[in-house]
Amino acid sequence: MIIGALVVTIAGIITIVSGFINGDQNTGSEHVVTIYDDGKEKTVVTRSQIVSDALKDAEISIGEYDAISPSVNSQMKNASQIVVIHRARPVVVVDGRREVKIVTADQSVTDIARAAGVAIYAEDTASTGVADDILSAGGASVTMQIARAKTVNLELYGQSMAIRTRAQTVGEFLKEKDIQMASSDGINVRQTDTVTDQMTIRIWRDGIQTITTTEKINYITNVIKDQTLKYGYRETRAAGRDGQKTVIYQIEVKDGQEISRTIISQVVNVAPIDQVEIVGMKSDLNVPALSASRGAQVYRVGSITRKETYYDLPMSGAMQACGQKGYYEVRSDGVKVDRDGYVIVAANLSRYPRCSEVDTSVGRGKVYDTGGFAVNSPEQFDIATDWSNRNGR
Repeated sequence: MIIGALVVTIAGIITIVSGFINGDQNTGSEHVVTIYDDGKEKTVVTRSQIVSDALKDAEISIGEYDAISPSVNSQMKNASQIVVIHRARPVVVVDGRREVKIVTADQSVTDIARAAGVAIYAEDTASTGVADDILSAGGASVTMQIARAKTVNLELYGQSMAIRTRAQTVGEFLKEKDIQMASSDGINVRQTDTVTDQMTIRIWRDGIQTITTTEKINYITNVIKDQTLKYGYRETRAAGRDGQKTVIYQIEVKDGQEISRTIISQVVNVAPIDQVEIVGMKSDLNVPALSASRGAQVYRVGSITRKETYYDLPMSGAMQACGQKGYYEVRSDGVKVDRDGYVIVAANLSRYPRCSEVDTSVGRGKVYDTGGFAVNSPEQFDIATDWSNRNGR
């Protein structure tokens, strides 16, 4: 009997080891994978450990030019994983008389231009649209039209630079570039003259010494909170690019030494391009969203029974916390949110400390407030809304 048990045990060990050797994925932990395939959401539960295998489980195939984040070979280390797919499609880029046909999954006009090998600047305008005639567009379903800004050859206090502009007149150009001329300054054109491509504008100031420096302009990141995408979704929709400006100083020299330096002009040579990031704010909870008509609801979160209610009060006092300095706004559905798009929640602070993040039925939330309910209902969330007063506050 002992020998028989030993044989069974050894056989069991061999089976387990064989499973690991053969890559048996059932030995791994489960992952909940949410896939956004060109905006369409699909969720699968899988024991696969690699993104490519999870896509197979979801019966989703990837094309050669499709963009996927994280990459198909990435390991999935978290229980909840978000995968974003942008499908490649043929695009024709129209730049004046030049046309470039490419296949790309890029979404922003700057990224599409880069994929096409076409330089595009912040002063240029570009837009994408559906091709009117797919045959004449060489099979491309999307066209991108570029309207170029004019280039002005500016000679400013002895410094030459090429500046792009969409201004119509010289006066508009000076205002656009924040060039403030002194009454004694000279200029070779009238401010009412029309700006033409490659025109030369000279501005001078007699009897002064100047020095010129070139400085970087950091790009700004604009974060868009999307309530339709799950919390944890983050995508750079358009990459940012730093700009450059020329700064001209008037200097005063005494006995061969510089004693003062004053900025007399600074001109943006290359405007920065803002970065655009999309951030998901949708809750992971699979429950109906709280509404004014429902008023209250009870649901389960694991082993916890939670009650959800709403209230409508001015929130500037509570919003002094968490770096908000009293700021909040009313979302389009009447739910009050903070500067970062988090739903404003009142809760039992001993269980959910102030500034902690929580999931609610109306989106990812942050605890800013509490109330008398917290004593008898420690798992209750009270959602700040504008559903009663409807006064935008």
